[in-house]
Amino acid sequence: MKKTAIFIFILLCVSAALPIIGNQIIEETLEKKITKLESKGMNILKKERKSGYFNTSRHYEILLDETKYGIDLKYSNIPFTEAVSLDLYPLSVPLNILNDLEKKDKGFANFIKGFVAGKGILYHINYNLMDANFDGFIKDIDEIYTMKNNSIFKIRFLGASFKGNSDAGSPFRIETFVKKIHLLVEDRKDLIALDIANIELNASVYSINEKVQLDSQVYFENMYLISNNKDLNISSFDYDANFSNIDMKAYKEFLGSKQSKKNLVKLLSQGVDINIAKLSLKNINRYGKDLKGFTLSSDMHIKADKNLAFKVRISPLLALSNLEIDFKSKISKKIIDEIVKDSFIPKKFMKYRTSSGDDVVFDFSYESGVLIVNGKTILG
Repeated sequence: MKKTAIFIFILLCVSAALPIIGNQIIEETLEKKITKLESKGMNILKKERKSGYFNTSRHYEILLDETKYGIDLKYSNIPFTEAVSLDLYPLSVPLNILNDLEKKDKGFANFIKGFVAGKGILYHINYNLMDANFDGFIKDIDEIYTMKNNSIFKIRFLGASFKGNSDAGSPFRIETFVKKIHLLVEDRKDLIALDIANIELNASVYSINEKVQLDSQVYFENMYLISNNKDLNISSFDYDANFSNIDMKAYKEFLGSKQSKKNLVKLLSQGVDINIAKLSLKNINRYGKDLKGFTLSSDMHIKADKNLAFKVRISPLLALSNLEIDFKSKISKKIIDEIVKDSFIPKKFMKYRTSSGDDVVFDFSYESGVLIVNGKTILG
C-alpha cells in the first residue's frame, strides 16, 4: 500500500511538472527556429510573452524586406498535445507603394493603410514543431471603396486554405486552394473585372545529391476577364511543371540575392532541366466566340556553361547552342486562325502544321543548331 501511494505521488509530481517541462521544450525549439529566420534577414523589432500554467502566448513585430509584420503565437505547455497556433499579418504598406498611392488618391492610400493595419490580410497557421507539418487559412477579404473620381474599387478573396510541410520559413511542400478571387474597377467610361474560381496551387522543393528540384502545379476551373467592353472566358486551365538538376549552391545564392537577370544567368550557367508535363485549356471564349482549347508539353535542357553570361551579353542568340528542346502541341484550329489573324505568327509558318481532327499539331525539336518542325528540318 505504501509503495502504491509513493508511486501515485511520483506520478502526480511528474504530471504536474509536464506543463513546465513542455514549455521549456517548445521555447527552446522556437528559439532555434527564430534564430534561423534571423540569419535569413528577419529583424525582430518587438517581442512580448505571456505564460500561464497550461498555455503560453507570444507576440512579435518583425521587419522583412522593408515591410513590418505582426506574429501572434499560442501553444499548449503540455508537450506533443497541440500544434502551435500562429497568426501572421502585415502591419504596414511598403513606402514606395504608399507614396505612389498618395500621389494618385490620398483617401484611397489611407483606406489601404487602415485596412492593412487592421489585420485585413491575415494568415492563420497551425504548425507542428515536431514534424514541421502545417495547415491553415487566409482570412476572407470583401472590401469596396469609392475613389475621389467616383470610380469604384472592389476586391473579394474568399475560401483560401492551405497545408504542407516547412522548416523555419523554407517551405518544401505547400498545397493551396482558393474558392474565389474577384477584382473590379468601374468608372463612367469603362468596367474592368476579373473573376477566378476554384484555384489550386501546389509547389514543392526537393534536394538530392547537391541538386534541387522545384515542382509546381496550377489549376483553375474558370477565369472571366472584361475590359474595354471586351470579354475573355477561360475554362479548366491546367499547368504541371518541374525544374530539376539545379545546382544547390547556385540556387541558394540566387535566393539570397536580388534575383536579377545577372544572378539568374549565373544560376542557369550551372545547367538546368525544365519539364512542362502539361499546359492546357479546355476552352477559350473570346468576345462571345468559342475557340476550344489546346494542350502543350515540353522538355528543355540547358547545358552547363561557365561562358553563358558572356554569350548572353554579346548576343542572346549565342546561348541557343546551350539549348536542347523537345516541344509538342495540339491547338484548336479556331485558336490558330485567331492567332494568324492577329499576326502573332507569320502565315508562312503555317505551311509546317499538320491537322488532327479539329486541331492543329505543332511538334518541334531543337538540338545542336538543328530545328525540326513536324518531322521537317527547317534549320541546320
